[in-house]
Amino acid sequence: MQLCVTAGCSRDMLTPDQISKSILSDAPEMPDAEALAKAGLRPAAVMMLLVGAPETPELVLTLRAAHLKQHAGQVSFPGGKPDVADESLLHTALRECAEEIGWPPKQSSLETDTKRSKSGRLEDASHQEHQDEPKAATNIDILGYLAPHQTGTGFLVLPVVGYCKIMPDRFLASLSLQETEVASVWTSPLAAFLDETRFVKHFGKTSDNRPRVLYNIDGTDPVIWGATARMILSLARAVKGDYTDMQDGARVQC
Repeated sequence: MQLCVTAGCSRDMLTPDQISKSILSDAPEMPDAEALAKAGLRPAAVMMLLVGAPETPELVLTLRAAHLKQHAGQVSFPGGKPDVADESLLHTALRECAEEIGWPPKQSSLETDTKRSKSGRLEDASHQEHQDEPKAATNIDILGYLAPHQTGTGFLVLPVVGYCKIMPDRFLASLSLQETEVASVWTSPLAAFLDETRFVKHFGKTSDNRPRVLYNIDGTDPVIWGATARMILSLARAVKGDYTDMQDGARVQC
């Protein structure tokens, strides 16, 4: 597969530092509970986690269990609705990542050449120096946020973008899936999603019969579509310098 098929694509665009500069550094303001209720929406958050070498990050994707009432068998990101104890939607995304795929692990079994990696700390590690991290880090470095995505099923979802400096094979081997919700997990090179022609547009309707634009990503198996595809498109656009989805107050329909 040719990964960087978009004109001007380079590995420098995909490093965590560059991605962090391309997306929102602070979580965008979400409507309060009353405003969400009036709009028929519920808040949620997902973790768009990147792993791998800094120059060639890969995006972590999950397949939802087939028996679930909502979005069964669909490709998604770890995420969900906030719990009462969650201090913010960032904490929701981190908690859901830990619950659904077991990352960060509660007790890391990953070894480096010199010392054992940090055990599962749910923290914003954006202020840590990468050179001080072990070769297989278990902490999630929060790179930033995308604009909220409003789904056709009535959720307003905050995508949180994170990065772990660990090779994909070691990452996948260390996971502990919540099998009642997640059937499988894999990673795909972020560069593979930079070609916007792969995002095929369809027209549908929301649950309350309003017009809805849906995307699926051509050449993916299982097919990535709906909100997951739209979030990946927003990230890909931002990485390439297209900030259409990042305007102040922007809300992406998906």
